[in-house]
Amino acid sequence: MAIIAFSISVSLIVALLAMPSPPAGPGLPRRAPDFSLTTDEGSFVSLSQFMGRPVVIHFVILVCCSYSALEVGYMKEVEPVATDVGAVLISIAMNSSYNYFSPQEYRNLMGFNWTLALDLDGVVQRLYSALETSTYVIDAKGMIRYQDDETTAPSLLAQWLRGVSNN
Repeated sequence: MAIIAFSISVSLIVALLAMPSPPAGPGLPRRAPDFSLTTDEGSFVSLSQFMGRPVVIHFVILVCCSYSALEVGYMKEVEPVATDVGAVLISIAMNSSYNYFSPQEYRNLMGFNWTLALDLDGVVQRLYSALETSTYVIDAKGMIRYQDDETTAPSLLAQWLRGVSNN
């Protein structure tokens, strides 16, 4: 009997550890603020155009340092998962005194293919209360389900994306 009880306890612990992490950040889920921004390629992008699909928004500053390279590298690792679940990746360049490169130089240097939107007046940053490392995972209904104001590990971001794609 003790072996069965122990086995059930271990199974419950394993199941709990395998569950997706709870949403990070206060007040989640909450409606994602809509925005319309110019991209580095001169087109416009808005959150509302992706209604019905999960969206990852990642705020960046236009600087090349090991930290920026790490964050973009993490997004590159998640890109196949995003493609698999039909999600959209959007990096939003923030207004920062640390911006060193033009948006085109930044894209070329970092070598990524997803949307780079320009929030150089800081309006969207303020709407989201974003830091230069903030990442938001938005579900198909436009609700922020996950928020991380630190560098988000690709495995966790992939887990969050799979979680919102199943809702």
